[in-house]
Amino acid sequence: MTKLTLQEQMLKAGLVSSKKMAKVQRTAKKSRVQAREAREAVEENKKSPAGA
Repeated sequence: MTKLTLQEQMLKAGLVSSKKMAKVQRTAKKSRVQAREAREAVEENKKSPAGA
């Protein structure tokens, strides 16, 4: 059995419309991309010290 996300569970239960579900998925993807970019920026800063 696959584990459903909270949004998917709410959609199945009829608590969230599919339109709202689509918006949640778009924003979730956007925030994952931003988090990855932030981590990459932190790694770059670690490699090259600011004082150099």
